[in-house]
Amino acid sequence: MVSDAVERAEQTGTRPAVWTQLGGSSKEAEALAEKGGLPYVKNRCIMVEHGRLLG
Repeated sequence: MVSDAVERAEQTGTRPAVWTQLGGSSKEAEALAEKGGLPYVKNRCIMVEHGRLLG
């Protein structure tokens, strides 16, 4: 998935973030995102972050 995101970013000029849920990250994915210039958020739950930020 990260390879696809990097490829799409190169094709479109966008820089989407790569977000992995709790326990879903890998060093390889993080390295690919970093190499492709994409932000990489690891081990974060969107629902938890939503509640934390918006209360």
